Amino acid sequence: MIIQEVLEKVLINQRLVIIGDKSSAYEAAVSMLQNKCGALLVCDSNNKHDLVGIITERDITFKVIPKNLDPKGTKVSKIMTKNVETISPKKTTIDAIHVMRSKGFRHLPVIEKKKDNWNSIYERFI
Repeated sequence: MIIQEVLEKVLINQRLVIIGDKSSAYEAAVSMLQNKCGALLVCDSNNKHDLVGIITERDITFKVIPKNLDPKGTKVSKIMTKNVETISPKKTTIDAIHVMRSKGFRHLPVIEKKKDNWNSIYERFI
């Protein structure tokens, strides 16, 4: 099955949530809670079309809390995963599973390169 088909079936009622890199870890956590999601794509705060990272609930759990960092003072850019691995919506779910398993990802952004069309596929969807 092609990823685009999965996205069309699964994401009908789910919005993609994006946050700026200058936002705080606290704002990211609140956004995840409000949107019932475990990851946010991070865009450049000055250029909303530039994907610069991904932040997950695990980033907050493992990089902020144990180090006793202030969630309101810790910028998303300091704890997000940079150089994000992405996949095309034209690839198959098998391709996505391979990338996710080989890299240990639970979230994989789906990016259509020629358009500003971002989405994300989660381990639980495939």
